[in-house]
Amino acid sequence: MEVAAPCTRRIEKHNVTIHPDDVYQLARPHSAEIVRALQRCAAPGAEPDRVVLIGSAPRFPLLAEAVAARFGCPVIVPDDPEFACARGAALLAEAAPNPRAALPIPDSVV
Repeated sequence: MEVAAPCTRRIEKHNVTIHPDDVYQLARPHSAEIVRALQRCAAPGAEPDRVVLIGSAPRFPLLAEAVAARFGCPVIVPDDPEFACARGAALLAEAAPNPRAALPIPDSVV
């Protein structure tokens, strides 16, 4: 991998080799913090039967592995985890019997 590092007067180029183990070592503390946050979200004494990871974090496989190891359940990562909330909101809106009744829309917007 080539890395360009800006300097005060020029761009210096360096050849840097990054191994997956290096990336994992950097990511482990962050994955552990996310797992702790998930633990805090669970009801006392309850264990999930599955966990769905959304957003950009599940793109890194270490997180799914850490969550599965902690909770001992399947970890689901949607095909496009960044858009899972938007897709869910669209499905909810489509299923609403009267969307205008569910969320008041000002006349000035219509």
